[in-house]
Amino acid sequence: EQFLGGGSALMLIDRIVKIMKGAKSNGATSVSFLSGPSNMYRSRSYSLGTDESLFLNPYPSSMVTALIKCLSTEFVDDSVQNSVLQIVVGSPSWITHVYSQLNVDTKCLILKHLVRIRLK
Repeated sequence: EQFLGGGSALMLIDRIVKIMKGAKSNGATSVSFLSGPSNMYRSRSYSLGTDESLFLNPYPSSMVTALIKCLSTEFVDDSVQNSVLQIVVGSPSWITHVYSQLNVDTKCLILKHLVRIRLK
């Protein structure tokens, strides 16, 4: 974070974490509006007309592994974990289009980590 500077590091983290959301963009069926900033470093985005074709299906197992590692209580970087919670797990579109398609064991593992985060 010192190398990039605080704000730049958080913006880079957010950009990388957005990949884990599993959204793909073909530009044809989605309209996005940015209203900005919702806090110091992040902007809000709203999408209209999203559907299942705009999300990776199946969600890659390597992304599931990365997501679970970021949610684990052993993960030391709070800024990455917070970004994952806000951008991925906290996204209604991710819950609808990705989480709902995951197998039961994966869902339970994600929920277990979320409970642990909440209790710490």
